[in-house]
Amino acid sequence: MKQFISTVFLLFKKDLLIDYRRKDLFFSLLLFSLLVIFIFDYILGGSSSVLLSIVPALFWIAVMLGATLGISRALSLEIQNGAFYGVLLTPVSRESIFLAKVISMVVLMTFMELILILAMVILFDFWFFNIFYFLGGILLTTVGLATVGVFVAYISGNTTVAEVMMPLLFFPIILPLIVGGVEIMDFALWGGDVVAMYKWLGFVFVFDMLFITVCSFSFGLIVRE
Repeated sequence: MKQFISTVFLLFKKDLLIDYRRKDLFFSLLLFSLLVIFIFDYILGGSSSVLLSIVPALFWIAVMLGATLGISRALSLEIQNGAFYGVLLTPVSRESIFLAKVISMVVLMTFMELILILAMVILFDFWFFNIFYFLGGILLTTVGLATVGVFVAYISGNTTVAEVMMPLLFFPIILPLIVGGVEIMDFALWGGDVVAMYKWLGFVFVFDMLFITVCSFSFGLIVRE
């Protein structure tokens, strides 16, 4: 177990260093998500009451679309230049490769989400009822998004229509997760039923654990093909 954790950490550092050097990936992901926010703001004509009521849904829609673009782009570059296949030749488990990539994507997406929510706070002029629930909800939902996103990106990466396959597979799977993220964020912003919020937290946590387990063990079968 200690060796497995050490391997995951080393692979995570490698992925994070690549993402840091390739800053265009982070900024393209961030700018795309911000563009979604500004488009909705323009369409709704700056109506503060309407915008505030859809802030949680708008936030996660922007993140979901940005994640689709970012994860697909990051992994397609690795596959196209052969770097991914080089990693597969190393004597490390497939599970450690998958988990390291998921963790690096979680870090990248979390930084993007914090900047995105700061921009929304400035643009729409609101604050949090409970910022700790907000941060917890963001982390749990992002873990699920990254897990499913990385798994689906590797499935579609070897096809000739990867850009089409990625959203077609990704969106239906993460829809329940996005609903949970919206409900948690809605409570974190405006308050509400605490019991219902904890049920959604539990649902998102179970979703994460289920897909981390299934995707980790299935990853070896995918790359073998």
